[in-house]
Amino acid sequence: VFSELSELFFQGLTEILSKPLDFKDKVLALIDHDFKIFRENPKLANFVLNELHRNPDRLVCIGSKALLGLEKQYTEAVAAGEIRDINMKHILVLIPSNIQFVFISKPMTMKMHNMSEKDFDKYLDEHINIVKEMISKYLFLK
Repeated sequence: VFSELSELFFQGLTEILSKPLDFKDKVLALIDHDFKIFRENPKLANFVLNELHRNPDRLVCIGSKALLGLEKQYTEAVAAGEIRDINMKHILVLIPSNIQFVFISKPMTMKMHNMSEKDFDKYLDEHINIVKEMISKYLFLK
């Protein structure tokens, strides 16, 4: 099951990383991709985290291969003065944490804010835009 779900996730990720997009467009496309996958499979975030706690080597191997090209583009964007010079490790945590947590915390968020499913869907629509704006404004200098 883990292999099938991770393949679903990483197939889209790999497609985005192989497209001839600049670094900013790839980051925004990755946010859109992650959000879409988790919205279509809301329990995937919990499942992946649980599996990774049990066996972290499963994702590290997949993720490392997929991100080599993105790291190269990041280095080039830093050298060109297009992006803030922070460790790429932080970027790789900023993106999924701001997306996955909204799905992991869904029951709590709905309960705390007395949301219906429709309210939560609207909240998700707002949240993706906030995440994209927040990450763009923080990372990109141009």
